[in-house]
Amino acid sequence: MHAAETRIIADIDNRLDSVTRGRLDVLIAEKTHDRQSRFSWLREPAPRVASASLAGILDKIELVRGIGTPAVPIDRRYEPRMEQFAREGVRYTAQAFQQMGSARRHVILVATLREFEATLTDTAIGMFGSLIGRAHLRARKRLEQTVAASADQGRDRLIRVAGVREAVSKAARAGGDIAAAVAAVASLDTIDADAALLRRTTRSGQDNAISEIGPEYRTFKRSGPRFLKAFASRAARYRAAPRSDGDPGRTLRRLAHAAP
Repeated sequence: MHAAETRIIADIDNRLDSVTRGRLDVLIAEKTHDRQSRFSWLREPAPRVASASLAGILDKIELVRGIGTPAVPIDRRYEPRMEQFAREGVRYTAQAFQQMGSARRHVILVATLREFEATLTDTAIGMFGSLIGRAHLRARKRLEQTVAASADQGRDRLIRVAGVREAVSKAARAGGDIAAAVAAVASLDTIDADAALLRRTTRSGQDNAISEIGPEYRTFKRSGPRFLKAFASRAARYRAAPRSDGDPGRTLRRLAHAAP
C-alpha cells in the first residue's frame, strides 16, 4: 500500500509544472496577517449571509482557480486516494505541510484544493440563493406594509369614491356639469390615486413583490456580477466540451459545481 501510494504521488507530482508547484508553496507560506496563512484563510467557515461575505467566498474561489490545480489531469483510478488525501489535507496546518516532502505536500494540496473549490462553489451558490430569498422577503414585507397602510386609509377612500359616484349621478340626472360636481368632492389626482390603490388591493392573486425589490439593488451591486461571471462562463465551457476522463460521474460533479 505504501509503495502504491508513493507511485501515485510521484505520478501526480510529475504532472505539475514548476509554476503550479511554486504557487502551492506560496499558499502555505504567505500570510493574510501575522497569525494566519492563506491556506488557513481558505478553510475558514462560511460567514454570515451578506453580499460582502459572498464577495469573500468568490475571492477564495478565484485564488484556488488561479493556482491551477483544478486543471491538473488526474487518472480516474486515483480518485479514491485523492479523496483520502483531501480528507487529510483539510486537517493539516500550514506548518504540517511545510514539514512534508515536497511531492507529498504538493499532491495533498492539489487534492485539498479540488475539494475546497467544490465546497466553496456550493457555499457561494447557497449564499447567493439566501441573498435572493432575503431580498424577496424584504420586498414582500414592504409590499405588505403598503397594503396595510392602504387598508387603514380604506374607509376614507371608499367614502370619497362613494361621494364621486353620487356627484356624477346627481349631475347627470339634473343635466349639470359633471366635471364640476366631481371636482367639488375630490381633485382628479386624488381620484387617480384612489383608483390605483383600489385596483392594487383588490386584484385577484398575490401582489408582485418584484415591484418593491428595487431597494435591494445595493446588495447585489458588488457581488452579483462577479457571481454570474464566475460560474456562467465555466458552465458554458463545460457544456461545450465536458471533460469526463472516462468517468461520467466525475463529469456530472463538475457540471454541478460549475453551473448555478
